[in-house]
Amino acid sequence: MAKIEMSSVVQRRDALFANELSRDETVMLDVERGRYFGVRDVGKAIWDRLEQPVQIEQLCADLTETYEVEPEQCAADVVAFLAQLDSQGLIDVSPGG
Repeated sequence: MAKIEMSSVVQRRDALFANELSRDETVMLDVERGRYFGVRDVGKAIWDRLEQPVQIEQLCADLTETYEVEPEQCAADVVAFLAQLDSQGLIDVSPGG
């Protein structure tokens, strides 16, 4: 598991199959591990933004424009959510620059 910082760049892992169930819900299948996961609401909004590599700082800036959340709270919540995704092997994390 990589250290996740605001300068880190994150992206979905290529080996996942994802299906949008509704405007507010997506499920992912990790065929290699035989597990599936689901995200809803803001988690789905974050997942959608991870289609392309994105720096966490930019991701948080986008989210604070969309949702009524303080930047510090957004950063803490996003880093915690991304750490969960990373612990499950759903994203790739690389150091930012």
